Amino acid sequence: MIQGSANINLRSMLFDSESAIAIQDTDHSNIIPAMRNQLWGLRTNNRAGCTGSDYEGIFDAWDKLLNENTQLWKESQGLPLMSSVIKFIDHSTKLQDKD
Repeated sequence: MIQGSANINLRSMLFDSESAIAIQDTDHSNIIPAMRNQLWGLRTNNRAGCTGSDYEGIFDAWDKLLNENTQLWKESQGLPLMSSVIKFIDHSTKLQDKD
C-alpha cells in the first residue's frame, strides 16, 4: 500500500513537498485490510456494505452511494451529502476513453 499525494500540477510539482509512505503487507500481517476498511469507512461515513472483503458487493454499495450523493449535490437544496464522495463529473468533449 502506498499513502501519499497525487497532485500533479505546477504548484505541487514546483513548490509543495511531496512524500509518500509505502507499506508492504505480508502473510503474517493484516494491517492492509484493516487500514483499507478504516479509510473506506471514513470516506463513506461507515455506510453499510462499503467496507469488508466482498469486493463485488462493496463496488455495488459504492456505486449506489456515489449515485445518491451526486444526485443530492446536483439538486443543491442545502441537503447534506451522505458522505464525502461524489462521482467524478467531467463535461469535457475533447477527451475520449478509447481503452
